[in-house]
Amino acid sequence: MADSVLLAMSGGVDSSISAYLLQQQGYEIIGVTFKTFTDKTSQTTIRKAEKSIIDAKIIAQKLNIPHFVENIEIDFKSTVIEYFTKSYLSAKTPNPCVICNPLIKWKYLYKLSEQLNCKYIATGHYVKKKFENGRYFLSEAKDVKKDQTFFLWNLSQNQLEKTIFPLAQYEKTNIKKIANELNFTLLNKKSESYGVCFLGKNNYYNFIENNIKSSEIEKSKGFFIDSNDNIITNHSGIYAYTIGQKIFIDNKIFYIISIDSFTKNIRIGEINELYKYQILIDKINLQKYKSIDEINEFEVAYSYYKDAVKAKFFKKGKSYIIEFESPILAPAIGQSVVLYQNNDLVGGCFIKSIIK
Repeated sequence: MADSVLLAMSGGVDSSISAYLLQQQGYEIIGVTFKTFTDKTSQTTIRKAEKSIIDAKIIAQKLNIPHFVENIEIDFKSTVIEYFTKSYLSAKTPNPCVICNPLIKWKYLYKLSEQLNCKYIATGHYVKKKFENGRYFLSEAKDVKKDQTFFLWNLSQNQLEKTIFPLAQYEKTNIKKIANELNFTLLNKKSESYGVCFLGKNNYYNFIENNIKSSEIEKSKGFFIDSNDNIITNHSGIYAYTIGQKIFIDNKIFYIISIDSFTKNIRIGEINELYKYQILIDKINLQKYKSIDEINEFEVAYSYYKDAVKAKFFKKGKSYIIEFESPILAPAIGQSVVLYQNNDLVGGCFIKSIIK
């Protein structure tokens, strides 16, 4: 009897072709599409969520595999949406995918796979999984441009052990070619999914305003101040600004240098003030190693859109510090920092504070 796999299906080309590839490898596939969060204020988001479910069902029927929809809206909202909004209200920059993957997506994949007696779970992420010295860890996918290890550093050993990543050895162009060969034309016509899934076409501050109380908006208001603490003008709320953001005041360009979650004041200045080279980190999750020495050198990524840079990782007292070989632009509290070694994902953490 073939091993069974529970596959997360979004209705997109990556997860759909993952289903086909797993079938070709002899697995019995069960598809699941998660109904996570629908912004009732956005018709675009509502239609997109509905279409994802319909498209996933169409592909499942074409491949003759069972498919069902799991509504996890309540848990998604209390875990991911609240984390997202509270981060901005606390002057932090959130990484919702990093929270969602282990605490929502893999949590439910794992739980449902147990209920359905599936041996494995699978997703359409572009990553490789490795096993060395008793540890499961991720490594850069063949398609470097599509590699998604940055978003998966928070997965546990149990979650990694049970997961198959069918796209590890494929280029995106090959996946699209397979879709065409299978006559899955609807897949290649769909636009790529970028950014935060639940935002749709909304900007993040409009989304936050629609999902918090008016009293919280009022409490987040304060002043723009300069490097000498002089008040320049008032602002509409700290949730509407991020570190490094360019703003215009009296036709002059300024950058957001820091945000004080207590006073609600936002310090603005010149772009050169945004370069930092030492940060304090928090909530480390290791994949490749069970533990790491007090001092280590790694390639470190602090944004999915920026290349990894060389940095030292060391322990100081009970805290962990990352010191970059050269200053990095606009690191922000709450952001993910991911450690790499020869393209392998060593682990990840969150920025707790900026030292200098």
